[in-house]
Amino acid sequence: MAAEKLSSSAIHTWQRLLRYLRPYVGAFVLSVIGFGAAAISKALIAGVLKHFLDGMTADDNRIHTGIAWLDSFDLMHAVPIMVAVIAVWQGVGTFLGNYAISRVAYGIVDDLRRALFESFLHLPARFYDEHNSGHLVSRLTYDTTMVTAAEQGSMASCAGVISSDSILEIRKS
Repeated sequence: MAAEKLSSSAIHTWQRLLRYLRPYVGAFVLSVIGFGAAAISKALIAGVLKHFLDGMTADDNRIHTGIAWLDSFDLMHAVPIMVAVIAVWQGVGTFLGNYAISRVAYGIVDDLRRALFESFLHLPARFYDEHNSGHLVSRLTYDTTMVTAAEQGSMASCAGVISSDSILEIRKS
């Protein structure tokens, strides 16, 4: 019985917090795309290493990918270029994912603070007489940041899982 109450309470809390995510869905999707690009780069590195190892055993020292313009490169020139391009791809994807998820998180912090401040404006004067002003300021600044830090970590994990699962599904097809 207690577990059911806890899970329904947790679901209710997450539904309330997800309401603040709604304006930032585009940035969240951009984050998933960025983390997906970073995840793809790991598979691309494995593919480059496969062609590198295959090329070491071949007599002609060429990469055999089936892509005409890429097959014309020497193994000695193609592998460093591909590794550099993949590293840039991974860096851009990681930056994009982290930037977008941070944009979502700080946007949610701003929205939470505005909502809390708006509710403070409508409280009666008696409330301020009964509560310490330092505690109220702490509630406005620190507590909203902690809620969002926890939400940002879970959203980043969620975005990473979504992008990794999507890549695995695409690869299976």
